[in-house]
Formats: sequence, C-alpha cells, structure tokens
Amino acid sequence: MLIVTGGAQDAEARFPHLEIISFDSLMADRNDHIVSTATETDTAVVIFTSGTTGVSKGCLLSHRYAVRTAENMIGPFRLTADDVAYTPYSLSHIGPAFYDILPTLMTGGRVVLRDGFSLSAFWPELVRFGVTWFMCLGSVQQLLYAAPPCPEERLHKVTRCWSTPAPVPKADFDRRFGLHFLPGGGYGSTDAGWVVVPQWDHPGGNGEIHGAGHHHHS
Repeated sequence: MLIVTGGAQDAEARFPHLEIISFDSLMADRNDHIVSTATETDTAVVIFTSGTTGVSKGCLLSHRYAVRTAENMIGPFRLTADDVAYTPYSLSHIGPAFYDILPTLMTGGRVVLRDGFSLSAFWPELVRFGVTWFMCLGSVQQLLYAAPPCPEERLHKVTRCWSTPAPVPKADFDRRFGLHFLPGGGYGSTDAGWVVVPQWDHPGGNGEIHGAGHHHHS
C-alpha cells in the first residue's frame, strides 16, 4: 500500500504490485478503516535526512518508530484531544509527519495542514482555526519576529511552540506573542528519533529520555 499526495497514475505504473491510495481520498467523509497486515517492525515510510552532516540519506522507518516518536511528543508536550496543531511544512520531513500530525491524530486532536508557509497568513490562520501549538523552524521564528506587529499575533489560543534552532531569545519571543516558546533543548535525528525530548512546561527545557527503536511491554 502506498499513499501519495499526487501523481497516483504514475505511481500505479511504477509500482504495479502496490495498492495506490490518493491522500485526497483519505480526507473524504468515510468511516471505514484501512486494513493492513503490516507488523510494527515493517517499514512504514522512507524519509530522507536534511543532509546537515553530509549527503541526504533515505531512512527506512518502521511503524513502531513512528508510534514511539509520536508518543515522545504526547507526553512531554502534554498533548490532548483538545489541541489543534498547525503545520505549513512538507510532509516529506520528519518534523510535520511524526512530530506534528501523528501525535495529534493519536490523541484525537485536530491538525491544520497548510500548503506552504505564509508570513502574512500565519497569525490570522492560527486565530481562525483555534490553533493551540505548532513547530517553529528557526528561519520561521526569525521571519515572525522581524515582521511588523499585527492584531492577530496576540489574539490566538497558542499555549506552546518549539523550535530547533532558536535564533530569537525566548523571553523576547514570549513577550511579544503571548505564548510559551520552547527553544530546543532536545537531541535527535531522522534515523535515531528524538532521543532526549524537551518538556514544554519546564523552565530551560529539561529533557525526558526515550528510546525510539524498541518498546517492550511487560
């Protein structure tokens, strides 16, 4: 089974042995579930690294990896069914896929998917959709802080957001936008997962150690 955001016909031609499902069809009003024979150690997705330390590499990530990575967000960030996540980033990156969308789906919350970042639409959309948290890339944090003030930047319901790196000082960012910004504090990678996770309600971003690879049940 392969879920694609576009080019379904090309995918069917290239992968005739797979069932091709368009992402749009999953967004339709349907209450049935996708039946899968996959096990937790089977490959769920191939996500490429950002290439920080060399040539970008494709990582074969398992279903267990995806679930554990999402769980590593749910606990430290205190995510519940009342939360609304906002992500304008590409789903080919591990951040929006496993840090934003999957944990929100697992807790029964809502996700606002935007096709690309827009500086002018950012705060108005957060207000419009009742967003409560978001991931803020370092470059996005700089753009938001450098932009002229707008009324919506203080009318939102955002309680926390996080970023790595965090070029704008936390105190300045919090004061202007009226939220709790968590500047990094963790450690992880695409292939290893988020190994040390910052907790949003601890000053200084104290870490909570998790393992992305193995999950044992007693």
